[in-house]
Amino acid sequence: MLEVDNKLVEKVKLNRCSDSTLKLAQRHVGIFNKVYKKYFKALNEVGYAYKNFQDDVNLIVFKACISFKENGGSKFSTWLCNHTRYHCLNEINSKNKKNKIKLDLSNNFEENQESGLKELDAYCQEKRIKDDAEYIMNILSGMKDKRISKIFDMRYFSETNKNKLAWSSIARELGISTQTAINLHEKGATMVRNKIECSSNSDTI
Repeated sequence: MLEVDNKLVEKVKLNRCSDSTLKLAQRHVGIFNKVYKKYFKALNEVGYAYKNFQDDVNLIVFKACISFKENGGSKFSTWLCNHTRYHCLNEINSKNKKNKIKLDLSNNFEENQESGLKELDAYCQEKRIKDDAEYIMNILSGMKDKRISKIFDMRYFSETNKNKLAWSSIARELGISTQTAINLHEKGATMVRNKIECSSNSDTI
């Protein structure tokens, strides 16, 4: 089993192989179900349903493959389990922050110092999110493949979707496979990370 996993992981790394990603997802369905079950209550509270989780499985596998090191001292199944756990915790934390900001902005604040500070904090957080969105989309708009900026816009910044748009829906809209959508997303994510890293380094000089 270990040898088969490693061969499939290598295909994903080298060729971005959709079939290998799918096979790994199918081989380790027990891991996904176990981790989701552990965080089910918290995920359900932030509106992250099992169908959302299923749609993200290929992305979880893909990211686990890209970062996995065969000689790193752990099996791929262990690595994948940790990535799945991190993904669930990240969904819980990000949704909690988003919901808090939305709740603060929609409330009528009492005229006292504490509520005034809450309102100001919520405004600053919302402004930062908007600024980040503009910054990210500005970076992506300079990429040659225009599908990348469309994917980010549909996935994260669409005003008509409260939750992240499903990869399958994005793929269908653009006329590409789900794995291609994920691969393009990763290219964009890498570009954004590199730009932010370069910007941070220049600020410290």
